[in-house]
Amino acid sequence: MQIRKRFLKDSNLVINSVLQLNENPNICIHNSIGGIMKTLAIIFFVFVSMALSAWEVGDVITTDYSWTDSNEEFHTLNELIDSGKTIFWFGGEEWSPSSNAAAETLNNWIPQMNSDETYFCGNFNWSTIGYDNLVFSNELNQILEDFTNGYIPLFVIIGNFNVISYLDNDLNEALTILPETFNSFTKMSVLNPIEDQIMVIDDENVFDISDLFIDPQNDPITLSINNNTDPSVVNAAMINDSLYISALSEGLSEISILGESIGESIEYSLKIDVYDLSNNYILIIDLSNEETTDALHSVLEDIYPGGNVLMTNDWNTFPMTTADAVFILLGIYNDNYILTENEAATAIEYLNNGGNLYMEGGDTWAFDTQTTLHTLFNINGTTDGNSDLSNIAGEDIFASMNWSYAGTNSYIDHLEPLGDAITAFRNPDADYNCGIIYDNGDYKTVGTSFEITGLEGNNSLHDALWGIMDFFELVGLPMDPPQNIYVNDWEGSVSWDDPDSTNATGYNVYLDSLQIGFTEELSFNFNNLESGCEYTASISAQYCEGESELISATFIYNGLVADEILIPRAKLIGNYPNPFNPSTTLKFSLNAQDHVSLSIYNICGQLVKKLVDAEFDSGEYAIVWNGEDNSNKRVSSGMYFLRMQTSEYSASRKIMLIK
Repeated sequence: MQIRKRFLKDSNLVINSVLQLNENPNICIHNSIGGIMKTLAIIFFVFVSMALSAWEVGDVITTDYSWTDSNEEFHTLNELIDSGKTIFWFGGEEWSPSSNAAAETLNNWIPQMNSDETYFCGNFNWSTIGYDNLVFSNELNQILEDFTNGYIPLFVIIGNFNVISYLDNDLNEALTILPETFNSFTKMSVLNPIEDQIMVIDDENVFDISDLFIDPQNDPITLSINNNTDPSVVNAAMINDSLYISALSEGLSEISILGESIGESIEYSLKIDVYDLSNNYILIIDLSNEETTDALHSVLEDIYPGGNVLMTNDWNTFPMTTADAVFILLGIYNDNYILTENEAATAIEYLNNGGNLYMEGGDTWAFDTQTTLHTLFNINGTTDGNSDLSNIAGEDIFASMNWSYAGTNSYIDHLEPLGDAITAFRNPDADYNCGIIYDNGDYKTVGTSFEITGLEGNNSLHDALWGIMDFFELVGLPMDPPQNIYVNDWEGSVSWDDPDSTNATGYNVYLDSLQIGFTEELSFNFNNLESGCEYTASISAQYCEGESELISATFIYNGLVADEILIPRAKLIGNYPNPFNPSTTLKFSLNAQDHVSLSIYNICGQLVKKLVDAEFDSGEYAIVWNGEDNSNKRVSSGMYFLRMQTSEYSASRKIMLIK
């Protein structure tokens, strides 16, 4: 994540993850003194993401699975791990050639294994084709559904501290890593991992890490902080086996915790991501976990340069209360999220305080259970739709816009506006509404039954989001002014501090209401001031969208008297006409030979046209700009900056091209 506008998805543990097998993921199962805390698992995905599985990387397995196998023995997962056995589950059936090959290999391999170390069980009766060494259980089918993505054969290998393997179609890989599983019963490991943390400045978190690690020999473990990669972001301290973390400034730091036992040590890393919510921000709450949400985040960053665009799939990670806008993504069948009344209450409070809320969901308006929040959108979900959405036409603020639709699927609710709500998006082929906007006077909402990231074609996702943000009156906002102006009345200089907004392209400098310069620095020196005279210095911040309010300070110049002031060697006189179309004449003067650079910049500070870059004798000069850029293409109408630079002089002027 970049610090300016960082992107937040799920935090991932970048460790030798450990998963605890117990009935409650928040309770550490352990025996009395001398007992071993156990029943743990790590899941490594070797080939493919297990999109349909219950257990994924970093999860805590909370089910103590049980089954009766073909030896008529009843087992539980905890019982087997208690006995120090590695568990090898094999999922596969005779109709699969790769399963047949794996079964033959395993049938020859199992007799060679130490039964005190390994427990094997498959889900299919392989004895019917002569593989008598493969213990099986029909009950394992249901268990393996929690571990599979649909491909077979499947191998799940579980040790004391690690699920070492979880993979499809590769028996050799599974057998190769078995020694690591056996060793997991004798080596120090992570017991209760701490999730990476998201914090806000001034937050303080305390973690009991007394059982973060486990030593199978039951030797005492000494804990210490080994490293804090950025102490300016967080302060970390260890007191009596508790980790204290204080968020100091926006940024990312990684805390390394060292566990040391007799002759052995282990390190665990915890990432802390800190945000400054005193700045403006937009919040994306992605409850659908769609990969395309990244595109939504990226476009919103482009449209909303004045603050952070934060994204999470946890309802409680960030507060809505101070967000400029909130985007709630509830998903499309069959990955749709059903909002609860408790969650809705938070969003209702946000709207009642003047919020801007976008919410999308394929089933949330008609098929799924409605909440009180839904009523605030003034949307009537009339029908749970069919698979018929391939094109979307814009109406009202999106009039004349058209998109093709490539969302997850096209089964979406049909919508009708209520009261003062207005149709914004429509399916022109099946003749129903799929997006409604509503301005309550106190708050604004946009509700859609399609995925906004599925829009493409004649118009773009950017066009749709620009319209939504413009409806929320957030396009180009904020344009905060500079802060804390300072004047040195002896030097005749002025300085200031950055604005709260992070996207200013520079600063306009005024003296007695007349703009005399533009600079990207945080200071400026005035010329030709008369000693004893009163002046007013003013500064504004320049943004791509326009200019901020001025901050000003009045001072009496106490520097050199008028006849001691050096006559400037150069002067930017200005341009005429201004505004202009199609060309304007730019004038400057020199009282001595000097090198002159004269350039045109847009309001984002980007070079548009280099007009002059050469030596000139003393005198007055006129240069014509015809409104073309360095590629000899006509530029669009709007505000530009004329900048002049010599060896001892620099100045800027605003110029306006109209069409």
